[in-house]
Amino acid sequence: MTMFEPDSVTENAVPTVVAYRGAKPRLKIGRLYPEMQSETKRHAVSLLTYIQETTPHVRGKYVPWTDLECAYKAMCRTNRWKVKSWLVIARPLGCISVKKRAVVDGKRVQCYRIW
Repeated sequence: MTMFEPDSVTENAVPTVVAYRGAKPRLKIGRLYPEMQSETKRHAVSLLTYIQETTPHVRGKYVPWTDLECAYKAMCRTNRWKVKSWLVIARPLGCISVKKRAVVDGKRVQCYRIW
């Protein structure tokens, strides 16, 4: 057998194919002790309830973040809480409610659904 002749073993060999098995299923974890809710998440939940109580006509609608920021500051004033940054409150609020981008007054803004 010369250098240019094909090797009979490699011609007839079947390549091994490794099948993709996908992602592993996530574990279901049960806690013995309830986790403490963070202060920012409590602020986000209380903001939603505050808006539901003060303005019931916006239930089921999307509200721009600028309006929610003003409502959050007003809620903090009435409850005598320290006002936190809107970005800190918006993170847990996005996990609690549905958020979408919309065009309001020609600007693209983030809107949150009030349930």
